[in-house]
Amino acid sequence: EFAGELGKGRLNPLLALKSLDAARPIADIHLQMDLLRGPVGGDAYGRATINVSGATQELAVEAYKLPVRAFYKVVINGNEMASNLSANLGSLRFAFTNDARLNPVTKIARVELRDSLNRIALQGDFNIDVAPVPRTTQKEARLVPTGVLSQAGGRVIARIESVQNDQRRETFLISADGLLPDMPYRVMVDGVNLGTRSAPFGYLSARFTSDNSSVLLLPPVLKPVMNIRRVEVLDVRGQLVLQALFALNPI
Repeated sequence: EFAGELGKGRLNPLLALKSLDAARPIADIHLQMDLLRGPVGGDAYGRATINVSGATQELAVEAYKLPVRAFYKVVINGNEMASNLSANLGSLRFAFTNDARLNPVTKIARVELRDSLNRIALQGDFNIDVAPVPRTTQKEARLVPTGVLSQAGGRVIARIESVQNDQRRETFLISADGLLPDMPYRVMVDGVNLGTRSAPFGYLSARFTSDNSSVLLLPPVLKPVMNIRRVEVLDVRGQLVLQALFALNPI
C-alpha cells in the first residue's frame, strides 16, 4: 500500500496523474478550438486542430451531425482549401499535412465550413477575443530541457472556455517530470512569477484559473492566456531547467 501527500492507496496517485499526461504524445505546438454554429449549422458541431511536430505541420477540421450526403467545403483565412461530401452518418474530416498553402499553420486565423450555397455551417477563430466565447479554445507547447536536467520534459496548456451561463474561464496548466524529487521549482510565465512548486517523485503539476475554480488564481496580467508566449521552470539555484515557447497568434 502506498502512502504519500495525496493519501493512502494501492497506487501511487502522483504517478497515476503523471500517466494521464502520457495519454497523448506531446506536440511541439498544439492548437485546438471548438467550431461555433453558423446560420445553417443546425445541430452540427466540430473542431479544428493544429499540430506541429518537428518538420510536420498538420491541420484537421472535423464536423458531425451534418445533413447526410450534403456538400461542404472548408475555407481557411478566406481561401477555399478542399470540398467533400458528408459521410453516411453526417460527419466529415478534412486533414492537411505539410500543405504549402497553409505554411506555417500557426498563421491560420479563421476556419469555416460552408455548404453548397456558400453559407456558413460552422466557424471559428483562433483569435479568442470574439463573441460568443467558443466552448473551448486551447493551445499547447512542449517544455524542452535546457541541459541542466536532460531527462526532464513536459507540457504547458493555455485554455479559454465557456462555462455555466456563458461565463469565460481562462486556465493555464503546467506538468513536468524527470525533475529532482521533492525539490522546489519556480514557474515563470512571460516574466511573471507564479511561485514555487515542489516536485514529489520528480513530477510537478499546477493549474491556474481566472474564476477561482482551482486553488491557484491566474494573475490578471496573464489574461488572455492565449497571448502567453514564454514559460520557464527554474531550479533552486535560479538555473533554467525547462522552457516552452507558444506559437504567436497572428491576430
